[in-house]
Parts: sequence; C-alpha cells; structure tokens
Amino acid sequence: LPATCGDGWAHERREAVDGDGKTTGYPASCAEYKASTGAGADDEYWLYIDNKASMPLLVYCHGMSGGRPREYVTMRGDTNYIRWSLENEGRTHMHHFDKVRVT
Repeated sequence: LPATCGDGWAHERREAVDGDGKTTGYPASCAEYKASTGAGADDEYWLYIDNKASMPLLVYCHGMSGGRPREYVTMRGDTNYIRWSLENEGRTHMHHFDKVRVT
C-alpha cells in the first residue's frame, strides 16, 4: 500500500511475516523488515512503531547482511551535536551526529 507522510515522504507499507510465513503486522525492526522482504543492504527503510501502519518511521538499518541488524535514526541538518569543554584546556569541543542508535 503506498502512503505519503505529512512531510511529503512517500513510502511503501509492507506487512512483516514471522519464520512460519504468518503476517505479524507492519515491521517494527530491521530484523522484521529483512525477514519479510529479504532485504540485505544497509539502507533507510520504513519501520512502524508498535507494528502500526499509522506510525511510520524512516530508519537506517545497519548490518542487514548479518544476523543482527541494528536500527539508527538519521539526523537531518546541522543542529544535532554535543558541545563540551575541559577546564584545563580552555577551549570548547563539538561533535555532530549523523545517526543515533535506537535501542
């Protein structure tokens, strides 16, 4: 079923299946997505919070070719960072994030 999110992103809804081929709702994890579609490439995929079709989330799946794929949210823009300073250095450090692991 094709769908478009409020921000204009289009995605294809896919129902997840378990090891016996039974439908379990929409995939909520990269492992469920891989099992239901056979996807083996690390990429962004539409997953669904609590397996609900009404709650899509674009997630980067890493490790799809292995047995334990992991979920990461891609951070868009230049506003996702951590800034810290050490008293003895007298300067500020900054690190920008591209992805955040979902656990």
